Amino acid sequence: MNNSYRNDSEDILSTSITILIVDSFLFLAISVVATFGNIVVFICYYKFRTLQTVTNVFILSLSASDLLVALFSIPLSFLLFVFNKYEKNLYYVGDMIPSILSIYSLALVAVNRALAITKPYFHEKMVTKKSATFSVVGTWSMMLSYSLIGMNSDKKSFTLSVVLATYVIPVVIMILSYTAMGFVAKRHAKELKKLDKTITRFRTDQASLIKEKPASSLEVEFFKVVATKSDSISISSSINSKANQHLINSNTKLRHLKREFKAALTLSLILSCFIITWTPFMSLNMVHLANIKVSQILVKYFKILHYANSAFNPVLYVVLNQKWRKAFAKILCFRKVKVYLHSSLVFSRSGFKTSSTKSSIGW
Repeated sequence: MNNSYRNDSEDILSTSITILIVDSFLFLAISVVATFGNIVVFICYYKFRTLQTVTNVFILSLSASDLLVALFSIPLSFLLFVFNKYEKNLYYVGDMIPSILSIYSLALVAVNRALAITKPYFHEKMVTKKSATFSVVGTWSMMLSYSLIGMNSDKKSFTLSVVLATYVIPVVIMILSYTAMGFVAKRHAKELKKLDKTITRFRTDQASLIKEKPASSLEVEFFKVVATKSDSISISSSINSKANQHLINSNTKLRHLKREFKAALTLSLILSCFIITWTPFMSLNMVHLANIKVSQILVKYFKILHYANSAFNPVLYVVLNQKWRKAFAKILCFRKVKVYLHSSLVFSRSGFKTSSTKSSIGW
């Protein structure tokens, strides 16, 4: 009997230690990745001028709120769920406020992209870095005020308002924004096809003109041009310049449209990630409001899941956006490592030692 009791106690202790290790690892890993990734986002933004755009002002706001989640929300939840240490007001301020700021920063990003694609002239004229900064500051101020007012509100009614204000409304805003972009995308897709055809046809016509002219014919025409008056030369060059200008304009518009839709694709994937990571936890809140008992284990792991969103965002920038990817590579010295490895390979094939390679590239 005593042996059986001892074995059961040892099993419970072993299970508890395993859970403690797993939970500690999850909280720590997410916090470290989110902190590191979002700090690098800030460094990249301030170091590289190509990243200092209006859109990236909103990305910076999102990154700042995600950094707050990593530095305050995750450690406080770790103390609550792992060590059962809880101080209501501290937990409320440290956990809830950064999460709300993160959600609304993401909504701002979506609205900005929707305006850039659906109302490009309005966006270019009205949405400057200064106005973007004001909108970020205004949104943060409103959300902070809302959160602080709710601290002394009735718990149940405030929980309902939190679900509506911090999840339902932002998600509706984001979905409407990306739906609007989707309608414009269909229209612009037709334009892209036309532009592609125009550019291809123009290049084909130029190539065929060159091929069709025999060498002797070209020589005759050359001497004709030399012999003709200057006004006929200017007419010919004017026609050619108009054709080239049309090609340049088409290429510019094509690049602009493709760039905008790549940015929209990146942000739509960030939105999808947000919905996947946040919906389970918000659903638990709704279940709790219906007076249904909710497992604390589910609460804990769904909290971990929505914290993971703050770590995923900077990873998504790097994976999906070429400018951010290059900036991250430069900051983390991946390019130098790549150059070093390539140089080492070349020198080793040439009979040189690795040490000489190091000095040759200035390491």
